[in-house]
Amino acid sequence: MKTAADVKDAGYVHTGHRQKLRSRFLALPEAVSDTDLIELGLMFVIPRCDVRPVAKRLMDRFHSILGILQAPMEELVEIKGLQETSAAFFKFCLEITLRAKKLEVMKRPVLENWDNLVDYCRLNYAHKAEEELHLLILDMNLCLVKDELIQKGNAKMVHIPAELIAQRAIVEHASYIILVHNHPSGDAMPSEEDINATRLIKAVLRPLRIDVCDSLIVGRKSVTSLMREGLL
Repeated sequence: MKTAADVKDAGYVHTGHRQKLRSRFLALPEAVSDTDLIELGLMFVIPRCDVRPVAKRLMDRFHSILGILQAPMEELVEIKGLQETSAAFFKFCLEITLRAKKLEVMKRPVLENWDNLVDYCRLNYAHKAEEELHLLILDMNLCLVKDELIQKGNAKMVHIPAELIAQRAIVEHASYIILVHNHPSGDAMPSEEDINATRLIKAVLRPLRIDVCDSLIVGRKSVTSLMREGLL
């Protein structure tokens, strides 16, 4: 049975560990491991508790920081030691990251900012359990001005409606567009349907003087550009 002294000593050691981890992070953030970083985050939402085991369980289950941030709430709360409030912290972190990334790509020429655009798409769509089709609206200077959800599908496919895309492109005064959709399977390779649908949309928009710059397929770990693959 623990004595009051034992509890006091354990609390002292625990507090000392937290202080050391915070100091290490502030001194050299890049030298802190991914597990340490998750532990540090948990310290803000789970006080007076050893959260190291929780951080390890999260890394074991979701394999990476991004995997944790993108994990559904219902899967996060399955982790022993993680309640809904603390799980919501990771959704907060993801939203902060997404908004910061969006600032990097909006109102900027996409061809000069391509890597950031790809990162933005992967962060936004790679973790979706169902396919979503998004329309990126570009102005005459190839600057991204809007990201619009066009259609939701299921875990295997999403319909790509050429007429609706043409309508939205006209309404938004697009000069160029980029199509983006995710593959929940994780595989970023385009299907024949993806290629044919994109070519059809390109043909439909051509008389309207709106060009399809690209069609991006978002997988779990990569993004495929139909244009760069020579498929448009």
